[in-house]
Amino acid sequence: MNIQQLLASHELHPSQQTLKNSLGDAYLYQFNPIFRNIRQLAILLKTTFQSPPDSDYQTLPYTQLEKILKAQNIPYYDNVSVLKNLPQSLDWSSIQDSLRKNFVFHESCHVIARDKTKSLIQSADTHEKIFLRLLEESFANTLELLSIIYVKDSTHRNFYEVNSFTSLFEHQNYFKKASVEIGTFELFHMVLMGYVYSNFLRASLDESDFKLIMNLTFEKRMRTVHDKALKSILKLTFQLDLDFRIHITPLHLQLSGHKVSVAELKKIPIQELLVNHQEIIKAMIHEALRNS
Repeated sequence: MNIQQLLASHELHPSQQTLKNSLGDAYLYQFNPIFRNIRQLAILLKTTFQSPPDSDYQTLPYTQLEKILKAQNIPYYDNVSVLKNLPQSLDWSSIQDSLRKNFVFHESCHVIARDKTKSLIQSADTHEKIFLRLLEESFANTLELLSIIYVKDSTHRNFYEVNSFTSLFEHQNYFKKASVEIGTFELFHMVLMGYVYSNFLRASLDESDFKLIMNLTFEKRMRTVHDKALKSILKLTFQLDLDFRIHITPLHLQLSGHKVSVAELKKIPIQELLVNHQEIIKAMIHEALRNS
């Protein structure tokens, strides 16, 4: 696929809800139901979108999440104009890894999750506040990982990759099969809880963690998928680089008012917090999956 073909697809479905200078934004809004749901919810919450980003975001983006959420203003780059100025016969594969990505989808997931958690934060103790902050990140991680289920062709894939932190397309068929066999809601629910453990800087799930996730996901319903297959899916939630997480997670928490060491984070009772917050977890997933 060359640049001319990609830009032609980019320009096919403009709307008031999409960002014309963010490559693939309108295409994803048209063809990816999770992407569309998240954009619509973000707009309902009066979220705005800013291009170009301010100098703080351009210089040190990983420190800007709280600023983005407080203002409900999500930055993005114009990564379309540069393509129009290049030779149109240039093959997309020759530049795709160098083009600056946009993360409006991921940050919009944070906006929606924050709207769900903000009423609980006021009266929460320290452990619960940390849990809710990491639940927000886990929600965004889950939607990015699993929305590839709805990607149907190479154009969709190219646009998805340039709008996501994570796009594990080598596992797409695996996710599709699991969605059919255990249910889409159950898949998202299970994976979100896996990401909670990952974001609490656990290296893996132990057997008691896995059993809890299974009980919370399926309750008393029978499941026909073997544990080995479900463990393989949950293992993917730990592909986030551990060294990166150990550096970034305490930083995010400190910037949101919760200074905590890695050792302290690992002592927080995740199982109890997961059990006590099933209602909000399920509400988040229902929002993301509506009409999908």
